[in-house]
Amino acid sequence: ASAVYRQAATENPAARAVDPENRLLWRMPRQRLDFEALRDSLLAVSGRLDDSIGGQPFEGVVNADKTRRTIYAFINRNDLPGVFRSFDFADPDSSAAERPKTTVPQQSLFAMNSKFIQEQSRQLAALTSSAVDDQSRLRRLYERIFAREPSPGEQGLALDYIAHARTTESDKLTPWERLTQVLLMTNEFVFAD
Repeated sequence: ASAVYRQAATENPAARAVDPENRLLWRMPRQRLDFEALRDSLLAVSGRLDDSIGGQPFEGVVNADKTRRTIYAFINRNDLPGVFRSFDFADPDSSAAERPKTTVPQQSLFAMNSKFIQEQSRQLAALTSSAVDDQSRLRRLYERIFAREPSPGEQGLALDYIAHARTTESDKLTPWERLTQVLLMTNEFVFAD
């Protein structure tokens, strides 16, 4: 059974045809990341995670300037931030055996509009900006975010987007930063393999 834990969650059409419910464990089932792991992962891939141990808690868990691990976030039981409620944070006033797992529009809206995520996208795009060409830059992004190279289809879509994207005065992100934001928030990243 330990080999199952080392498997990826990638699709295998032949295995799915034989075992659509994955009862024979031909792939690792996707597991949803909780908010703390998601936030720490975003900071880690953008190169900004402060992983120092100990110290004072910090306030403003969605503040882009706060880069400490989420475990050190200050939790005010009387004023729990809305982002915690949106991402199924356990009630700090009572014990819970496990967290509920909901999918609500606020989660996607946070991913699209959060200054915190936009800043991580900017930082990550800046980390890859020294690449020789767009293909190399895209490869660096995929290696940093997904620990793999993009498939030919993914590469084609991303490079086509970059070639045709325009930055307007109302945009908060450049095309590379926007692409980085989309890659950061894909299911492959939000769900751990």
